[in-house]
Amino acid sequence: MKKIIIILFCLLFLSGCYDYRELNEIAIVNAMGIEMDKGLYKVSAQIINVKKTDMVSYGESAKIIMFYGKGKTVYEAIKDIEITSSKKLFLAHVRLVIFDKSFIGDKISDVTDYLSRDTDIDLSFYCATTSDNTPSEILETITPLGTLPAVDLINSLKVSALDHGTTSLVTFKDLLDMSLKKGINLSLPNINLTKKKNDKDKDNTELLKDTKLSTYILADELVIHDFENNIVVLSKNESLGINILKNKLKTSLITLKCDSEFYTMEINKGKTKMNYDKENNSINIVVSVSSTVGEYNCKDDISKKDINNMRGKEIEKRIKDIINNTIENAKKNKSDYIGIGNFIYKNYNKFYPSTEKEYNEVIFPNMNVKVLVNNKVYKDGNLMSSIKKGKR
Repeated sequence: MKKIIIILFCLLFLSGCYDYRELNEIAIVNAMGIEMDKGLYKVSAQIINVKKTDMVSYGESAKIIMFYGKGKTVYEAIKDIEITSSKKLFLAHVRLVIFDKSFIGDKISDVTDYLSRDTDIDLSFYCATTSDNTPSEILETITPLGTLPAVDLINSLKVSALDHGTTSLVTFKDLLDMSLKKGINLSLPNINLTKKKNDKDKDNTELLKDTKLSTYILADELVIHDFENNIVVLSKNESLGINILKNKLKTSLITLKCDSEFYTMEINKGKTKMNYDKENNSINIVVSVSSTVGEYNCKDDISKKDINNMRGKEIEKRIKDIINNTIENAKKNKSDYIGIGNFIYKNYNKFYPSTEKEYNEVIFPNMNVKVLVNNKVYKDGNLMSSIKKGKR
């Protein structure tokens, strides 16, 4: 009998519902934007509409509702939203946070404290910035192909990063890692809103009725800051070069000219190794990639070994040029967003300068770089040669 009483007593403390919240008491935040507005933090919250209403004319109801708050701190701005929404913000489901470009660089620590400190927030959410718009403008945009705008934004980032290699997927943990590590500067994926001139005065509901996609969100580059804390938007090739050097490349395309036509190769899973010569301040970089033939309009036969090798060497040269240009531009910006300094710090710690400023302004810009690229063309597709070559 005593055992039964003890078991029943223990069950009182084993309930998993002690912090249970009713769904109608909370506002589930799917994405947030953080920017500055007249000296105050402005937080835009994209809240999932869990209650069906007839307040809008298109569809059954709006999938999301936007709320805005301002404050002297990010926390105060979020609490300001709760006043207008009349519900407590539930941040455990935040999947994306878009930071204003002004925070990229030293100011990023101004907005990361609250996001790191709140125990309800899962730190695996994705981070991005916008160079041409404000975070609120991006989050306000309803996309016709997505069920939830934040999900569509994340899918755009994933396609650009995993299928094209022209941007990177950066979680909040990655952002903190880059902010705290020595020898690497912050880089974030760039999201911009593209809208035709004659559609700029239309609202989202009007744009969704058009069969031609005139407004869309483009995630296609990386944004960094230089030694003077200026914002720099990298080109697609520079973003690709960074992904190769950071071993983040999954898939990308390279198109080159042959005869009067073009051919496209798909490069896959780049692997980069570095070796630092401390005496000569020189870094040796070896990149290994594999490639497949995506489209081949040249007159020669790609199935022949010598032609296959020749095209493989052309891809090697193109990748080498991309990497060299990426590093040279980083040296000009005096900002090592590639992570070479972090490699030196981890592997040659006693040779790393005492300050980041000395590394970025003296060591890194004067570093000698040697790049070697190895490419193996391992798949030609279903065709032995170009269809044009086979014409009679």
